[in-house]
Amino acid sequence: MAVQINKKLYKLFDDLIEQYAHEHKSFQEDSREHIKKSDFKIGGIIEPYSREKAIEIKERITRGIPTAPQLYKNKNTVKITNQISEILKKSNQIFIEKSEINTLVDYIAFDLINEKIHPNLISENKDKNSSLEKIITNKIKEQKSSLSNYTFKFPLHTIRLTEEIKLSKNIKIDNISEKYSKKDYLDRYKNSRDFEPNRYITIFSDINTSFKYAEKRALKASNFSLDALLVLYGFFFGNNNFLNPIIRSETKKPHTFNFFLYEKNGNKMEESVSYKFNYNNDSYDKFWKNLNTFSTENKETYDLLFSIADKIIKNDSFEKSIGELFTRSFKWFSDAIDEKDKELQIVKLTISIETLVNFDDESKTTDNFKNRVYLINHSNKNKKSNHTKEYAATLYNARSRIAHGDSYNKNFNFDIVNFTATTLLLALQIFSHFGKKGLNETGFKRKLPDFIDNLKPPN
Repeated sequence: MAVQINKKLYKLFDDLIEQYAHEHKSFQEDSREHIKKSDFKIGGIIEPYSREKAIEIKERITRGIPTAPQLYKNKNTVKITNQISEILKKSNQIFIEKSEINTLVDYIAFDLINEKIHPNLISENKDKNSSLEKIITNKIKEQKSSLSNYTFKFPLHTIRLTEEIKLSKNIKIDNISEKYSKKDYLDRYKNSRDFEPNRYITIFSDINTSFKYAEKRALKASNFSLDALLVLYGFFFGNNNFLNPIIRSETKKPHTFNFFLYEKNGNKMEESVSYKFNYNNDSYDKFWKNLNTFSTENKETYDLLFSIADKIIKNDSFEKSIGELFTRSFKWFSDAIDEKDKELQIVKLTISIETLVNFDDESKTTDNFKNRVYLINHSNKNKKSNHTKEYAATLYNARSRIAHGDSYNKNFNFDIVNFTATTLLLALQIFSHFGKKGLNETGFKRKLPDFIDNLKPPN
């Protein structure tokens, strides 16, 4: 594909070079004073970026050719660089991290200045645009040639899972194979955790990206996929007393053994020892079986749920999309699923819903929460939603009391975990019909609240 060069870039690079010229002149006149006043006390310097470039610069200096061996950044160069990076990345679909595209712009600026340099560091060559086009084209082609697709395998432990699970086109939970693991790594992993890894969650990226970009997206897609499984776990079983059957590498699980010492009235010190294994194999067998049934009988919802993980990998604007709301919402939910502190669980569950229904209007937060949860549940003809508004108000009021420093010791007359999980899954279905792009829609913060408020209530 040909490199696209937006017309805006010519002016932006002119401005960028002018800023570097100003900084260079300031440094040459009085380097100590320049450093004192610089926006960057340490760093903020662009230097030759390869051994070949360093040799070239050294030769230029030896031959007395006007050269800029270093470029000095300021706030304006950073601002302009960010603008250029955004345009280049968008127009040429380069799947790399922001820091990487910024570095690419730094290299372009370094080459451009040293190719057309004038004693005052500003090019007066009439053909400067063609030089810029040539350098940009070469750099982007060079960058794109270094991109690749990647497969990541993150270790985890699952309880009672007997077969591999395909969650989406690019994501699955599969067995640990010696072909893809080193025994010493697995042994070292086990030494620092209660549960040895028995599965990988495998993330495959079928688009060409940089490693940093792929790693970041794959990890996020992995975490979301596991969070999504826990939403389904909460949907199936509600607020049970057992820990969930998915133990990822960073999971903090209660230890199975505990003890403390005590003495009575100066007598001999005694020991109190307890063993606690808060897991339930029957529940986990049922969960994996239910999951398989759900994926068939509710295929549309199942596919939609795990499509978000695929969007994380492929959609370069994912962080600005509605799909991102669900990654944050599900993260709060998965953190609540094993929370044994009742008050903390209430807060986390409420926030997981708030992420989807409460936006900028804080004056109507309670009403918005209650009404929108009601509409989300009823517009889907949810048979369990007769008391939705009452449940939503009860949950939110409990969260408010806790957040304002009061304790909450009342028992709920409904299952708050199942209620929350149900609301999240119904919201997923509804939001997928928002606008023209559904979960890929961006710039939604004004229109999405109206979209929810205009859902049709039951007759």
